Amino acid sequence: MSFSLEEQIESLKKSCSKVNDLMKSLSKSIYNFKIVDQSFIDTKKGWNEDDKWIETMFDRAEELFLKRQVIVSNVLELMNVIKFIQGGLKQVYDSTQISQETERWYNYLIYRIEKMEITKYENIVAKIDKERQDEISKMRNKHRNEEINIENNPKELEEKKKQITYEEKEVEGEKETDIEDIEKQIESINIKYQNIIDSATKINKRNIQEIISKKRGNKMTRFANERIKPFKNILCEWSQKKDIQLIYDSLTEEIVLNKVSKLEQLVIGKKDLFFIIFDGNENIFGGYIDKTIDKLDYCIHSDTMFVFVLESNGRFSDPTRFKCNGNQKFVMFSCKNEWLFTFGYSVHWPEKSDIAVMKSGTKKQSYCGANGFEYCEAKNALCGNYNFVVEQMLVFEAISE
Repeated sequence: MSFSLEEQIESLKKSCSKVNDLMKSLSKSIYNFKIVDQSFIDTKKGWNEDDKWIETMFDRAEELFLKRQVIVSNVLELMNVIKFIQGGLKQVYDSTQISQETERWYNYLIYRIEKMEITKYENIVAKIDKERQDEISKMRNKHRNEEINIENNPKELEEKKKQITYEEKEVEGEKETDIEDIEKQIESINIKYQNIIDSATKINKRNIQEIISKKRGNKMTRFANERIKPFKNILCEWSQKKDIQLIYDSLTEEIVLNKVSKLEQLVIGKKDLFFIIFDGNENIFGGYIDKTIDKLDYCIHSDTMFVFVLESNGRFSDPTRFKCNGNQKFVMFSCKNEWLFTFGYSVHWPEKSDIAVMKSGTKKQSYCGANGFEYCEAKNALCGNYNFVVEQMLVFEAISE
């Protein structure tokens, strides 16, 4: 028979109250025992040689024995209650651990469901968007073919020329009108397909992350901390700091080209940052920069920065970090660049950067090369491949307090 955590706590409260009553009773019994014991001693001092003292002695001894029995009984009952409380406390502790584990898996399930939901809607949007592009291409090709047919047919071309009796300016105006008509047709197609997208998904791709953020509320931070909890000690050891503090979670926004992100605003002026990536193949890896990020689009060199892997799908038995080889550079890019950030950036061979995270809408995949860090001859050490898909990215600040 199992009890809820609230019921267990209520039972413990009652037991503690009983302990309090037993302690009072025990104190009273001990006090009475002292009085009787002292009375027995006082009586003994006044004993005479007659038989009366013997009768008095037995009376006092019997009373003393009964008082001692009460004390022993109270002590035994107190010990049983304390033992019960110890068991109850263990049950409460176990229940708390189970509740935390349940909460962690609940959060993880929510996260996976949301990712599936996002992927489903994105696939729907992509399919409808392809249909839109096909219709626009068909319309443009039809218009282009009509012009080619006229140019290839001398008679029609001659008739076309005869019809042009306007001045040059008016002809240009007619051309502009034709272009405007085409653009209006394209705009009409765009509106039609956007309505289809809204109807099919009930969601706009641009605000998926915002909706998810509002839906999760403050659970977002708790979930991020839960995902990194197994590795917190090793990260503190590597950074030689006492704690790490979450400052950014990629699930709160979609970082796109030419749009200022929260991330680039949050990291400016900060140092001792862990950039941690969870990819689509269940790898967990990233990089650590100990120097202050003073500005964007600027190479930061540090002999103590490093990259690392926390989960590697069996490539490494334990979390592993890789030290720099002299070519290491970190860059946090501004909104105008395709890159979000890189570790081991190379100006001449950017495709060799050890970690390069790309922004949405750039048609380029994020990747892991090998340029600025020593991997001890291990190939594709960080994510097992050259390209990877960012499932979630967390940024933690290592702090001394």
